[in-house]
Amino acid sequence: MVGFGSGFLLKSYIASAPHKSLKVLWGDASRLPGTEIIEAFENTTNIGVGATFTGAGPLLSSLEISRSGDLYLGVGTLYEMETALKKNLVDPLSLRTIAYLIPAIIVQKGNPKNITSLSDLVRLDVKLCLTDPTYGVGLFVRRLLEHNDLWSKVESRFVQAKSGADAVTNIILGSVDATVSWHVFYYWKREEVDIVWIDYSKILEVSVIPAAITVYTQDRVLSEIFLDFVANS
Repeated sequence: MVGFGSGFLLKSYIASAPHKSLKVLWGDASRLPGTEIIEAFENTTNIGVGATFTGAGPLLSSLEISRSGDLYLGVGTLYEMETALKKNLVDPLSLRTIAYLIPAIIVQKGNPKNITSLSDLVRLDVKLCLTDPTYGVGLFVRRLLEHNDLWSKVESRFVQAKSGADAVTNIILGSVDATVSWHVFYYWKREEVDIVWIDYSKILEVSVIPAAITVYTQDRVLSEIFLDFVANS
């Protein structure tokens, strides 16, 4: 892999291709640090990075259908990346772990329903919002609730949101009381919502944020440079 720290190699390559750019497919859960990393990379290299931020499942479908994009990264679970590997959409040799995600309960500011644990989410006075339980964070949360024998009590009565960010927006608007999602979504809106940490003994696992170069990349060297930059940010 081309190390970003190899300054001479990096500068030489960029100087030889000043008009190059990258297209990245980035999971919504890490949108905030993703935009900051992209801005830092662009400022450092003067190379443009076009990013599509959305849920892991839609990103995977987009990659498979369009057969375009240089990197697939920032998705919140290994499931989508494993699927991408099985379908030969990404290069297995490029696979990296760039961060970790922890499930948490996000509630209205001040926690008016006094939600203190996962078991409180099954109360009839608590309106719960979750994402699609078939992929991404929604699938992870479903498995978490199944592990704690709670899924059957909520699966028919939660409000479904398009993304973790949308679920938090619903909490801010007051249309729901809580969601279970990645802890990072709290930090996006920490002035408007509160977080309830889940007892570690109740958590089946934390989730990694993987990243890989796609088989459709138009510039392998530049993709490796960007991936190394992300991993070291």
